[in-house]
Amino acid sequence: MRSFDPVSHDGMMQFLQVRVRESSLRLLIRRFLKAGYLESGHGHPTDEGTPQGGNLSPLRANLFLHQVLALWWERKVKPSRSGTCELVR
Repeated sequence: MRSFDPVSHDGMMQFLQVRVRESSLRLLIRRFLKAGYLESGHGHPTDEGTPQGGNLSPLRANLFLHQVLALWWERKVKPSRSGTCELVR
């Protein structure tokens, strides 16, 4: 399993602190990020990047999209509307 190399583990954890209050879940996510990967029977540690297709991928994607959608709504959509508008998920 290869990783998406440009993703900073520290940046990802800072981002998750905004949405994930449960410290045990953040610890589990950090451990998944640091677990590394196997390729041709050889272990490769990871200091950056996230596993492609790993168990963590759907959770990470949903947390990221949730935050991005909220920021987009507050910064782009609401200011351009008159009256009250709310985002319903």
